[in-house]
Amino acid sequence: MQDRQYIALQNMLGILDDQDPTLRLSCRSWLTESKDNFLRILDPLLKEFMDNNRVYKSFTGQVFFLEENYVPQNVIENFRKLRNIILNTQSEFIKYIVEKDISEHIRDQFDKQFDYINVPYLRKMVSDKELKYCKDKYIYAIICITLQFIIGQAVESLNSQLFAATQTVNASACEFMELVMKSIHNKVSLSTEITHLIIGFLVKALRQAIDSKNNAQQVHLINLI
Repeated sequence: MQDRQYIALQNMLGILDDQDPTLRLSCRSWLTESKDNFLRILDPLLKEFMDNNRVYKSFTGQVFFLEENYVPQNVIENFRKLRNIILNTQSEFIKYIVEKDISEHIRDQFDKQFDYINVPYLRKMVSDKELKYCKDKYIYAIICITLQFIIGQAVESLNSQLFAATQTVNASACEFMELVMKSIHNKVSLSTEITHLIIGFLVKALRQAIDSKNNAQQVHLINLI
């Protein structure tokens, strides 16, 4: 397991959960001052998401996380931090991820990673010519990464603890996706495009959850859909 990077940033974002209101207010002020350079916050979080997002696809179409470098608690924590950023910056963060192109640093890893599977199903969810509103934007990377954490699984028979932790990852990703979709509901064209982007994968994941009698996953997916 690799040591976490950007510890100072991780600690700073953690203050948004602090019981001291003065510290929370200071952190919110810092976020407001960072609104023109949210990539300095986003890029480290997205990089850690992707470092924890190595997967393989089974012959049945299910997606499973590789144990190497997969730390569920870091994923859960980062979804909570992104959620807090959205809730504390009002529309500023959403505006940024909708309008700004993905940085080259993140784009390189994103493109390579989502070509990692033999059939790069997420990167080719729809042809590029059909992507009009979210293509190359931060919102696209966030949606794809979150979607993979929604549908990704661990094998219970190989590691029951990892399986249980992944259930929490799935739930955290579902809750975050729901927040993002609610935050862009007034951007009708973008919201519709993203809905078309993800709905087929959510329905397929729900069908697999029903087949495997994964009741917790069923509840989260139904709420999201």
